[in-house]
Amino acid sequence: MTATALPTLKARSVQWVLWLPAVVIAVGYIIAKISSFSWLLLIGLGLTPLARRTFLASPKLWEVASALYLLFFWADVFLVSRHMGIALTHLLTFLIIARSWTPDTPRTVGQRLGLVFALWVVIGAANNDAYYMSVSLAALVAFLWALMAFQVWRDGTPEEPVYRLGPLAVGMTLGVAVLGALIFLVLPRSHFGFLYTDRMTLQGEGWTGLSDRIDLGSITRLKQDARVAFRVYLRPGSLPPEALYWRGLTLDIFDGRQWRSSDPGHPRPILRTSIGLWGLEVPRPSLALKGQVIDQEIWPAGEEPALLHLSQPLIVAVPGRLALRVAPGLTFPATRVRSYTVRSLWVRPPRGRYAVGPDPWASIGEGHGKSWLSLPAFVSPAVRRLAVEWTAGATSAVEKAHAIERAFHRYFRYTTVNLAGRSADPIGTFLTRTRAGYCEYFASAMVLMLRTLGVPARVVIGYHGGQWNDQGGFWEVLHQDAHAWVEAWDDQAGLWVAFDPTPPVVAPVRSGVTGWLRRLREWQSAIAFWWDRQVILYSAREQWELGQGLFESLERWLRRLQSSIPSWRPEAGRLFRRETAWAVGLALVGLVSLLWLWQKRAVWIGRLRGRTVSPWQDYYVLLRWVERWAGTRRPSETPMAYIRRAQARRPEVAADLQEATRVFYDLRFHRASPEAVRQLQALVRTCIRRAPSKNRC
Repeated sequence: MTATALPTLKARSVQWVLWLPAVVIAVGYIIAKISSFSWLLLIGLGLTPLARRTFLASPKLWEVASALYLLFFWADVFLVSRHMGIALTHLLTFLIIARSWTPDTPRTVGQRLGLVFALWVVIGAANNDAYYMSVSLAALVAFLWALMAFQVWRDGTPEEPVYRLGPLAVGMTLGVAVLGALIFLVLPRSHFGFLYTDRMTLQGEGWTGLSDRIDLGSITRLKQDARVAFRVYLRPGSLPPEALYWRGLTLDIFDGRQWRSSDPGHPRPILRTSIGLWGLEVPRPSLALKGQVIDQEIWPAGEEPALLHLSQPLIVAVPGRLALRVAPGLTFPATRVRSYTVRSLWVRPPRGRYAVGPDPWASIGEGHGKSWLSLPAFVSPAVRRLAVEWTAGATSAVEKAHAIERAFHRYFRYTTVNLAGRSADPIGTFLTRTRAGYCEYFASAMVLMLRTLGVPARVVIGYHGGQWNDQGGFWEVLHQDAHAWVEAWDDQAGLWVAFDPTPPVVAPVRSGVTGWLRRLREWQSAIAFWWDRQVILYSAREQWELGQGLFESLERWLRRLQSSIPSWRPEAGRLFRRETAWAVGLALVGLVSLLWLWQKRAVWIGRLRGRTVSPWQDYYVLLRWVERWAGTRRPSETPMAYIRRAQARRPEVAADLQEATRVFYDLRFHRASPEAVRQLQALVRTCIRRAPSKNRC
């Protein structure tokens, strides 16, 4: 028997499908911004035709290079990247390029597909957002398509039209996705180990936003981050964006360069609140505040040092009955929670941004704490001089604060450049020389000025503003919206009044996007938010609530059905028909469809196998169809002899049966061609259609 030579990739219809998984992985991860090494992989794949014309196509060269890279891999793990996941992506990218630049053989192509699959798994273990899942579905289609094409090519039939395998790969992917979704819904949730990792990134980036202490420049560094900090369900039109000051923590101690809080807070017991959730209900201040009640449902995207809220908090509710700590300034330091609800009372004073009542649990009076008046060891003379100069003629604390705020807006400007540099007195340099700085500089200088005048004041860190997402129905606040401002004590009203000394700046570039680009960005954000809530944060509690809701709905439907059957009044009959018409109709359609598919199973299975296994498989389907009305073929009987014996019973298809048998012989014992395969499939369909309906498969 003559040995068969190994097939070569000469058929372009097979070649481009075998490259599809690597290209989809590289391009998809670049678009989703998942791994920076996707650029290197895409460039390496693009240089493949050029590299194969040089000495770089030598397999021995790449075997030696791969062995040397394995030594570098451990140096990459412990010295360069210092991360096993990143080092694995580097290694797999190198090996994929090595297998791409060498000539294609069944071994190298199979290794390349396996390496691309391994890269997909490694990156998948470190990403769980919606963008990655969309790329993964496309990659799964490409993998299934390429594997089937590889099987066809390896079996020596590269002329097979592999584009026909694409719909099959898509269908298999949809089936896997549906089955995976069902398993995801019913599989018990785990709250430990690798399965409960909230977020991982191969780049080693964290998701931390603000901190419980700030230096002069920390918020400005955070403003360079365009990622989402949190999203808020807030009734649209409640407040304009410029009035949204999301309070985080209040800081009272300043050492000349850094602000911190002198009190980490104390725990408070949680109870069932008036809104029906477990949490903390803040007593209203003794002085009645008239304002607007605003409910906020906040979903943090990362770790924040405190529970964010607007203005005067009235109720703070967290899931799971977590303990809450209350810090000075009615702020709530907390570990990360998936979501929480806050009811606030937004009060707009005659002067200032908003007003907050005193802390009802403070051990001493809010306006008499020493920390609100403390000054660092060194205070620039410019602080005292400008404070007196700018507040000349002002009598009350609010008037003095308002005068300082106006002066900053008039004579200073905002910048993200650290003009004060490494000055020994950064606040003094900011006030006398640069007259430009970050929001931390403005807030720090104003607090020091008010304290030198005997007015209690504190720095507040949080976020300012946000952008309304019309597609998702929520406010979206980014890290670049981080901000610092001032709250000054009004001894006449007994309230803390907020002031923002930072001059108004141009809104971020993202808010200037209009038209379809803005709608597209809103849709992307809404889908990512839905994915985080429904998939990433899907826990045992949501699973229990889903199952309980389904059982309750079924129980209500059965109860209504039972109450409508006995009497059969006209109203009950209409109710019963309305409730069951669609269900019964869909059940009948599904039953008929299943019976029809079962009756046609031989035809469809044969056709499916004919496209993926052998080009003459359709003829075996035809033989099984003939056996149904002509009897079983004898073991020693050839297909042509059997057809000649059987055609007497069906003379109307005799010519087609003989022609199909002739084409089968050509395909089976001679060279297969796409034209012959299509001709055989057409003949099989013609024979089956010409026969009476009762004899069909």
